[in-house]
Amino acid sequence: MGDIYREEKNKSSNLEVSDYYENADPHDIENYRGLYRAGLVYEEKGNFNFIWYQDARKKYDAVIDLISAIDTTDRTPQEFEYFYKAHYRRIKMSIRFDCSNGSMTYEREKYCKELQWLISACNNFKDLVFLNKLYGNGDTFLKAKNLMKEKMEEVKAWAKNLIAELENI
Repeated sequence: MGDIYREEKNKSSNLEVSDYYENADPHDIENYRGLYRAGLVYEEKGNFNFIWYQDARKKYDAVIDLISAIDTTDRTPQEFEYFYKAHYRRIKMSIRFDCSNGSMTYEREKYCKELQWLISACNNFKDLVFLNKLYGNGDTFLKAKNLMKEKMEEVKAWAKNLIAELENI
């Protein structure tokens, strides 16, 4: 959608971006980015009305389910990125929801374990068999691998910060 508007600057639409994402087929692997973005939109709405968190969770779960079906050795770097970001967003949103309804004391340990798993799992990208097949072991492969390492370090930092926040709740 963004590409269309970049190419045709004067194009207008009555369709809101959230409607566009909502119409994405949750069973089509190509739609994981749109599903993730729909989750972000619903999560933002959930900050004002918690009922939207259910819709956000469904979108994040769809992203996780779609990408889980792809063997880790065949995942693209972007699939790795969205897979772990969807896990993080789902956990963070669930923590917010549990804090608001007073059930956090029962769930804190569960969330800490999930976040620890996420921190550890972010290293799974290192296989990058897909990139190796695409680029070989040259400089381009190393640059792509370093970029993925930076992205995964960012997700791990988010998870570590959320663990620290949990300790203060």
